[in-house]
Amino acid sequence: MRIDDSNYLRRFVRIYNGPMMSFTTFCELKNAIRSRTWKKINEALTRAAIERELINGERARLDTTAYETNIHWPTDSSLLWDTYRTIARLIKSVRDLDPEVAGDKRLQLKKIKKLYTKIARHSGKKGVISKAAKTAYKVLIERVGDILEWANGVCDRLQKKLNKDRIRVPGRIDRGPY
Repeated sequence: MRIDDSNYLRRFVRIYNGPMMSFTTFCELKNAIRSRTWKKINEALTRAAIERELINGERARLDTTAYETNIHWPTDSSLLWDTYRTIARLIKSVRDLDPEVAGDKRLQLKKIKKLYTKIARHSGKKGVISKAAKTAYKVLIERVGDILEWANGVCDRLQKKLNKDRIRVPGRIDRGPY
């Protein structure tokens, strides 16, 4: 336990140099106390703090950085959709800088999202997948592969253009001669 290793914590819990119980014993003792007993202890501590004017209830203090988010459970189809969406956003950024480098292919965000939602609707629990979902999976994987190839080509063309024009990108290390 951390208390056993820290002189400060030993003084704080008033164990000082005395023997420290094992973690297993500590857990067994903690679990031996019923929840209604913990509730009564908490109420007694709260009353004592109010009587001594240590707390007044005007402000709440939260000692945590955890909070609820809307992060979804990752599925294969959602990861594929996220990949397509992210790469499409990057290609759009390059297209805004230099349309020639990005090429004139169309980004198919609506079609890919429809595939993703179709898979989500037609996928059952515990890995049972309908025939419609399997077909949509094949198309989704193919489209994500296509945009990955496109993105690799965009990266190559962008790199060639940067090397040719000797454009200095902030934060980028160019080891070539000037």
